[in-house]
Amino acid sequence: MLLLTNKVWEMAASCLPFLHTCTRELIILEISSPPGAVACWLFLASMCVLQTCDKFNHADEVEEYSLHTASLWEYASQKIRSLGELCGLMPGGVPTSGQLHTVVLLSAGMGDNPGTPNHPSPTDKLKEALCSQDAFNKTYLELAELAVGTYKHIGRLRSARLVGREVASFYMLLGETQKAAAFLGDAMRTFEQDGWHELAAQTQIELADCFRKADDVRRLVGACAFVSAAQEIDTLIRWTYFDEMRKCLDALDGPLLVPFGDIVRIVSVALKSDAVIMQDSGVNVELAIDSNFPREVVCTNLVISLEADAKEHKKGGEKYSAGRVLTGKDLKAQDPMLQRMRMKRNLDFKQDRQLATAGVASKFTELRRKDSVAATHTQGGF
Repeated sequence: MLLLTNKVWEMAASCLPFLHTCTRELIILEISSPPGAVACWLFLASMCVLQTCDKFNHADEVEEYSLHTASLWEYASQKIRSLGELCGLMPGGVPTSGQLHTVVLLSAGMGDNPGTPNHPSPTDKLKEALCSQDAFNKTYLELAELAVGTYKHIGRLRSARLVGREVASFYMLLGETQKAAAFLGDAMRTFEQDGWHELAAQTQIELADCFRKADDVRRLVGACAFVSAAQEIDTLIRWTYFDEMRKCLDALDGPLLVPFGDIVRIVSVALKSDAVIMQDSGVNVELAIDSNFPREVVCTNLVISLEADAKEHKKGGEKYSAGRVLTGKDLKAQDPMLQRMRMKRNLDFKQDRQLATAGVASKFTELRRKDSVAATHTQGGF
């Protein structure tokens, strides 16, 4: 019925809840099945819906069903990965005789549903993926990267990064550290921007493992420094990465520049001289910093770099303190999304000077609504 009414996106939307319900009912009813049989059925059901969506693709409905096919691509990739772990097809593993017997049983239980050479059926794809490690690797990476691309297309960047972490772990098993580092780096930047510090620290640990396998000492030092300074990580783990950082520093053949980020926190910067500052004159500055490293660090040289702020601040709205001391609060970058909006009040009075409505509106013309009144009003006052 949904296909006849050209509502392909509704079919994609109802697929995943239906699969979750069926899985739950199998557990409640205590229905037994061979290992991997349920995962095969879930994979085939997801792929059948995805194949149907691709067959009945309409240009004006791509956005609608892409919102739901993204999760289906991810679900299918999860199921085939679980089958790969069950059957010993993961990179670096060798299937045992028992696992090979499991593959034979699953292939026989699927039956035959052949497709065309150019358009193989989901059953053909699954059987081929379970036949060899190379076919399994190709199928899993194809599905997972399709999930990442579809999530990006619909604007769900966080979901794309989480799937990217799974893809990165798979590339690590394959030994392709550069591809793994690319996915992990994108995920870490997104987690840091969103304030997910614990996820960012865990991803940085995975990045450190990636750089260690690639024998990239310089990038490994930066990753170890970040992990050892992350307060969301257990202290014993931070000590381990701090010691590894010290050992890697001894092996470097030259200086290394690492952004301090959350490694070092600036407490205050104070001018100790009361004299008028002129060009080429000496200035005494007292800098107070707080190290987040778990152990003591001996600092042999400290250099401060000052740059002029090119932005002209309006009178009465300086960014920094007007005194001769800057604290950590002054130095903290302001998030434009968290700044106060400049609002104005709108009061409408009746002819007898009684208040009729009251409302607020933005002073910025670009934020005003053009399809309705200038402000949202509420009956009465506040």
